Amino acid sequence: MKERRFFQQWVDATKDPKWGLLPLTHITKAIRARDILIDGSLNPAFCDIQKEKLVYTFYGRVGFRVTGEDIISVERLCPVCIVLKGDIINSKAKIFPFDTGAYHSRFYEHQIDDEFNLDDFSISGDATRLNRLIARIYPNKKSYMVGDTSNVSDPDEISRKSEFEVQAYMDLIQSFGRNEPDDRVSAMEVAFSDPISLKDVALCVIVPHTLIETGNSGHWLNSLGGDVPVLPYEFLPRRRPEFYHTAIEKIFLNFCRDNGFLDGK
Repeated sequence: MKERRFFQQWVDATKDPKWGLLPLTHITKAIRARDILIDGSLNPAFCDIQKEKLVYTFYGRVGFRVTGEDIISVERLCPVCIVLKGDIINSKAKIFPFDTGAYHSRFYEHQIDDEFNLDDFSISGDATRLNRLIARIYPNKKSYMVGDTSNVSDPDEISRKSEFEVQAYMDLIQSFGRNEPDDRVSAMEVAFSDPISLKDVALCVIVPHTLIETGNSGHWLNSLGGDVPVLPYEFLPRRRPEFYHTAIEKIFLNFCRDNGFLDGK
């Protein structure tokens, strides 16, 4: 398979806005989050798509949805979001501008043609490419972080018609039909092949509010120490996963605002 780096070269041609790196998010069910917090580490699991053990995160966005549940009625099945410092991104991290799981499942086939390969869209090897891509496409950081693609740059103004990967990517993130993929089309994914120790890199943990009410708090929520806040979202039983995802997203954005990640353009 011929290596193509046209998309990466286009990103590299963008001036670095010199922003600090945004936080990363990792979402899993509470029953698994308990294991992670007690262990103090996010450990790689085998990925059928990339054929290696990886830890998946999303950059500056609450991207992942828990699967396997139509209705969530108990806390153990609720999503928990672990927020990490973006500074852990290194040259070994695998970085893509969208959710590779959805790509592999062919959710993007109407915008990204079969002639492309997943690796054509890799922006791995340089963490500054994440913010370069945001600066090239979005009017500001917040627009990226909330998944607002209504005011992204005109693809014909920021790329040539011959830059096929860029044009396809812009088609993807601007696809607004009723049956189009969700906001993960524009959520940048960062995967790590090494375990991630949560010590000194966890920024906060977002959990159902009933887990931290007086008398219900488990010791595992305090496993990371008092400097890592545990932030609640409202748990209402018998809601669909998307309800909880929206609640987590709101808490995450408030945390980013309060800690200066939304400052600047």
